Amino acid sequence: YVNLYLSLSQQADRNLKETQQINLFKQIDEEFENINLALEICITSTSGSKNWEAGYKILTCFHRYWMMHQSVLIDYEYIARARKSIDEFMLPNPDDAKRFLIHRADIYSVSGTLAWLTGNYAKSREFHEIAYTLYLKTNHEQGVIESLNNLSANLGQMGDYDESLKLLDESTTLTQKLGDHWAEMRNLANMGILFQYIEKPELALEKYEQCLKIAQDLNDDYFKAIVNYGKGHLHIRLGNYETAIEFLKINLDTSQQIQGAYIFVYCLAIYARANIQMEKVELAIHAALEAISLSEKITDVEFKIELLYACIYIFIFLDLHPESVQLIGVIQKVRDETKMHENPYDVRDFEKKLQKIYSSMSREEFESLRLAGSKLTIDSALAIAAEILEAPRSVESKKQQPQHLTSREQEVLNLIAQGLTNEQISNELVVVLKTVEKHVASIFRKLGVRNRTEAAAWALENKITV
Repeated sequence: YVNLYLSLSQQADRNLKETQQINLFKQIDEEFENINLALEICITSTSGSKNWEAGYKILTCFHRYWMMHQSVLIDYEYIARARKSIDEFMLPNPDDAKRFLIHRADIYSVSGTLAWLTGNYAKSREFHEIAYTLYLKTNHEQGVIESLNNLSANLGQMGDYDESLKLLDESTTLTQKLGDHWAEMRNLANMGILFQYIEKPELALEKYEQCLKIAQDLNDDYFKAIVNYGKGHLHIRLGNYETAIEFLKINLDTSQQIQGAYIFVYCLAIYARANIQMEKVELAIHAALEAISLSEKITDVEFKIELLYACIYIFIFLDLHPESVQLIGVIQKVRDETKMHENPYDVRDFEKKLQKIYSSMSREEFESLRLAGSKLTIDSALAIAAEILEAPRSVESKKQQPQHLTSREQEVLNLIAQGLTNEQISNELVVVLKTVEKHVASIFRKLGVRNRTEAAAWALENKITV
């Protein structure tokens, strides 16, 4: 396993063509389940040994893939143990100093990312500052770029947008010097997000377009998906819901094709929010349910907050006010614990929605429900939200026109209508089971249906079955 992951890591760290990247990511997805075993072998090996050092290479090389997909669930314990081990390691000779200092910086960078994902933003900043100092000390310019970007994200999350932009400008200067297009795209995408936060939509779109141009030149589907997500989110904030949905549809298809679990589920959350604003209830509910079902693979607290907001918007539309207030309680608790900054636009928009709740209950009742919600964990709140969304409702949504199905999706839908299971479809079409599952999820989303029975009924009604 050590050799396998080391080999995959080294491949992942190269600039591969798009098709090679997709194939590699599929292989990583299929093989990652034993990564923690490999890390245990490495980290418990003798300090300074070949296996021990391999562990650091595996962790750091998987870092970029992990950030993109978040389907590689590395045990946090190994990160902490790796950090402790390398902090205590005494270098055998000065010639090794730079290499091991870079390993140390890398592990602190990974630790900072983990702390970020779990909502510990102060700790994340602390780790990234250590990494930044070590990268500077070793003159590791790509590490400096990565750290500046990470610190910028930390500051942005804490509401210090001006300082965050300064760090991104500094990082961009370095990326242009090194010709690091991946880092440049990341900087531009993050600038787009920051300009959204400070309510400068024209500048946000400008940065997204610059990022998209590089992504198109490099045929990089990941950043194409990032840009479409950003544009979709921006248009939601501008109230252009139909435009937002168009960008998000593109994003959902692209991120699914590249197996971008992280960006895919993030997009589902705001796709649900955009659809409920357009009163497309079933599409909103289905997107939210799909996102919740995938959220257990995602550790990012910020994403889960976004998903809870989507559920609240749906609940308010359905007049499920007590349930909405309980979810508000969860969000407020998490924000208080993590010191997560609230974007001014989101606050204003949400306050408008809350007026409907305020008019339906007393302040005392509101506070009681909010307090009850604050006792829930974020994951239990999402599980409860899923149960509510799956329950039969008296509110009938307007019938939606389905999105266009690809020819492969039509094949899969045809087989669903014939009563085949996913495994049987996999055998019939000679594709892996995971591919079938993704096609089925996409079909449900596009048709606005919640299960195979509804999908089969749609297929029969529209006479596409053989």
